[in-house]
Parts: sequence; C-alpha cells; structure tokens
Amino acid sequence: MDWQINNPQYYVNEENEKTPQEFARIHENKWASATQAFVPNELVIKCKSEYSINSGEGVIIGVDAATSNDTFAVVMVSRRGNHIFVHYSKIWSPPKGGTIDFREPEAEIRRLIHEYNVLEISFDAYQIYDLMERIQREEFVNTRSFPQGGDRLLSDMRLYTLIRDRK
Repeated sequence: MDWQINNPQYYVNEENEKTPQEFARIHENKWASATQAFVPNELVIKCKSEYSINSGEGVIIGVDAATSNDTFAVVMVSRRGNHIFVHYSKIWSPPKGGTIDFREPEAEIRRLIHEYNVLEISFDAYQIYDLMERIQREEFVNTRSFPQGGDRLLSDMRLYTLIRDRK
C-alpha cells in the first residue's frame, strides 16, 4: 500500500514491534514453521547469569499446558530493576500416541509454591483453569489467567526483546 511504501518509518516500527519470524511472515510473505524456534538458542545462551534468588524474594510462575501434540511448561522468574531472571523451567512432553498426565506438573507447581515466595501464577486457561482454581484455593496463591490474543502477542514481543537485549 502507498501508506506503507511511502513511509519508511512504518517498516522500522513494525520490525521493532514484531519478532523476526512474524515480520517475515507478514511483510515479506515468507512461510513460518510452527516448529520454528521462538528465540534462537544462541540468544538464550548469551542471557545466562549466575544470579540467585534472595531469601524471601518474590517470584512469578508462568504455566502453559497441553495434553497431546504439544508440551506442558512451567517457568519461574524474578525481576530486579529492568532485568528478568529465570530460575526454573521444566517441560513435559506427551508420550507417543498418549497424553500428558497433569499430576506430575501439578506436584511440581505445588513444590515451587512451598519452597519459594510465589507472588502469582500466570497461566493460559485453555486446558488448566480447573487446576489453577484448585491451586489458588488450596495453596492460597494468587493466580491470573493470561489468554491468547492481543496481550499475548505484546508479551511475546516483550519477551523476545528482553532476550535479544540480554535483559
């Protein structure tokens, strides 16, 4: 469109607001694989830090569940200033032709709650709303549903930028 072609700043802004894969898919008409890495591994490795959690320091747990054809992931982070530190992550994959048994990830989430000062668990409600409701009720921890959609796209780009900028 003319308003894109005649405005070079438009593409600069778009490149800053989208991951490289998303930019290529939308503006360069390139096919993106669903199995393509969200962040290149070499960028993640450069973010490695020896930072450890101080006693009583607050952490946030993020949970994204799946039953089959995808993974169930739990990540625990803390923040100091403008830097986010990942302290724990684990992924469960379904057995071939089977489904993920939620009892193991649930037990791990409860273990983290008991060992750390968990301020909140943020989760995609699609397959684990009931589980998070039980955890909130039984463990007295705040839970917050974080649905797919516009907010998710913004947070994905923010995460990508933090990793790219080693923050």
